[in-house]
Amino acid sequence: MASKKQHQLREKSLLESLREKWLSSSTEKALRKNIRNVLGFRPKRYALYEIALVHSSAVHSKSLNFKDHNERLEYLGDSVLDLVIADYLYQRYPDKNEGGLTRMRSALVNRVSLNRVADELGISDLIIGKFNKDITPEDVKGNALEALVGAIYLDRGLAVADRFIRRQILDKQLFGSRPGSHVYDFKSELFMWAQKEKKQLRFDLIYEENRGEIRKYIVDLKVDDASIAEGEGSSKKKAQQVASKKAIQLLGIQLTKE
Repeated sequence: MASKKQHQLREKSLLESLREKWLSSSTEKALRKNIRNVLGFRPKRYALYEIALVHSSAVHSKSLNFKDHNERLEYLGDSVLDLVIADYLYQRYPDKNEGGLTRMRSALVNRVSLNRVADELGISDLIIGKFNKDITPEDVKGNALEALVGAIYLDRGLAVADRFIRRQILDKQLFGSRPGSHVYDFKSELFMWAQKEKKQLRFDLIYEENRGEIRKYIVDLKVDDASIAEGEGSSKKKAQQVASKKAIQLLGIQLTKE
């Protein structure tokens, strides 16, 4: 297991790469100010947050050639986000059953919601990457938000990450900006139907393209080994959602209303 000192040396190396390839002293100062504005507090380890904003395309790009990107922090932040939101919903809605809480959590952390939050917080404008026509792809925005959550957790601990998620994502952004809105998680709806009907579901990946910022996945959804629908998306999760929505329509499944 890597020691704290090894992690700090790695952060220092990555930060040096950022400064060499991208940041002048003036732009770094501006970036750090923007990071503080997004977070609402002063970080202890700025390198974590700067790395959280580096998309993998910056590593693959010959002109940028960064040493590392934000996907490890995104992985960590995704788990922290799930934990905090699960606890939030459990405490806030004591009368909801497991299925209702699961649907609410899935609606809050789907790509559309996270991408919108990243836009509203100004994270989208801070992302470093090499994109087609210099337009940041939608999914990249939510991924960067998750990476920032991971950075907060490593820098300041779970309590501070919890406060950030509740203030900036739950209370202020998701619940406050669109009261009463409901976003369906079609995959969860389909799995609840399958459990009730004693059906077996399986998603088979039948096509994958992953070249820099170009990502495309196609999945085949099977119910009891019979192909029902295909879904295409820029991630496996999105492709599965598309396939699930098609299957729900084809099978005439009634969506649960919350």
